[in-house]
Amino acid sequence: QRCVAFMVLFHQMGKNVQDFWTNVSFGMLGYDMSRTHSIMRIATTASPVSGAEVRHRAIELARLRQVQHARDVLLRWRDRHRKKNEGVE
Repeated sequence: QRCVAFMVLFHQMGKNVQDFWTNVSFGMLGYDMSRTHSIMRIATTASPVSGAEVRHRAIELARLRQVQHARDVLLRWRDRHRKKNEGVE
């Protein structure tokens, strides 16, 4: 009985999601619930990107954000300095 109850529950949840996206996107985004089993099987496979690669990319992006922030601070300082000097002349 529990198994059937869970099957009914998950089927109804899937149906609600299927109908939601179809209604919200006016039919442009949607999917056929009967075809999603194979998609879920693929989604559970191992990631083709290693964790080390993800970590290195995250570090690289953090450094890039720091450099961009420093550049923005320097540009703001330069602009303030120019405005101040223009008022003196």
